[in-house]
Amino acid sequence: MRRGSTPTLNIETNIVVANFDRVILTVQQGDNKYNFEKEDMTQKDGIIAVTMSQAQTLSFDIESTVSLQFRVKKGTTVTASNIVTVPVCDVLNEEVLL
Repeated sequence: MRRGSTPTLNIETNIVVANFDRVILTVQQGDNKYNFEKEDMTQKDGIIAVTMSQAQTLSFDIESTVSLQFRVKKGTTVTASNIVTVPVCDVLNEEVLL
């Protein structure tokens, strides 16, 4: 993931968003935590896509990783995925482009 960009995270999973009452993807590095709800996601052919903002990616430290984890709820049952890490790369210009 490159800081200052607006990456679309494409995550291959067996989770079918429509089958759950609630789906949350958490993207976290230290105190910087972003939760993406079901409404923020699109899904096609087993790929869940979520787009992050420039400000969100600029909040991450360079030369480190961010952690991603899904939590899903159906009825009273809640399940969490394994945690996956993604490297963070730097950008020279940290201005948020409008």
